[in-house]
Amino acid sequence: MAWSVPTIWTIRLTPIDDSTMVELFHHGFERFGAEAADYLEEYEDGWDGKHLKALRSCVE
Repeated sequence: MAWSVPTIWTIRLTPIDDSTMVELFHHGFERFGAEAADYLEEYEDGWDGKHLKALRSCVE
């Protein structure tokens, strides 16, 4: 699906003891107006454990 407006990714890294907590925020869905909830729901349904495993392999 091609989106008509861009959304925004924010990545926050927080040191915790000898590790780092990584938080991913994907926001800007309000830019879609009345369709925002539909876009967000479709987006969230697409994430599963394989995406987090792929991210982990990139940083290790």
